[in-house]
Amino acid sequence: MSAKGRVLGALGRLVLREGRVAQVIDLAPRLCRVVVTGDDLRGAVWVPGDKAQIVLPDRSVRTYTPCSWDAGAGATSFLVFVHGDAPGAAWGRTVRPGDPVRFLGPQRSLRAEGPCVVVGDETAFGLAEALDAFGVFEVSDHAAAAAFVREGRGVVVPRGDLSAVADQVAAAAAGRALVLAGRASSIQGLRPLLAARGVPWPKQVKAYWADGKRGLD
Repeated sequence: MSAKGRVLGALGRLVLREGRVAQVIDLAPRLCRVVVTGDDLRGAVWVPGDKAQIVLPDRSVRTYTPCSWDAGAGATSFLVFVHGDAPGAAWGRTVRPGDPVRFLGPQRSLRAEGPCVVVGDETAFGLAEALDAFGVFEVSDHAAAAAFVREGRGVVVPRGDLSAVADQVAAAAAGRALVLAGRASSIQGLRPLLAARGVPWPKQVKAYWADGKRGLD
């Protein structure tokens, strides 16, 4: 349980939206789509790239990007990548239809106007879908990547080959805004590589996770 989770849990419906899981669609062994519905989701103002902070069953809080939001029907969906043993991974392994879901949001996070390129890893799939963006993804789970990255939707680079990531970004960036998300060390490592290729550092950057740390926004 996190301090934020305790506070949000205590405030409950004063600040949180509440829904229930309508579907869990397994896309790959470690990637699923969670569809949430409920009256609290109706009328929400959502902009692609906004975030939702979900209070998990153990009252820790993890941030996900809604892939879509139907404010009329009261429905949203999240892509959940199960990695490691953190609370978010435990939720992704055990979430089932009918489970309650409480969250804060949608809230402003990463946005892009016009065509864009999302650079990240498996945890950035939801952002790329929300922004309808071309993706350059540094991945370790090729089954999850194959399930998400369709022809024309993006390219996949093996985890650790940041030089190849930078090459792909340089090739895709012309006329498109850049959005960086995902692993903190990869984002740091890309800065000099993109500069060497003449690619300006983007304004829209957010680390979703870091090795040895939990609960990054």
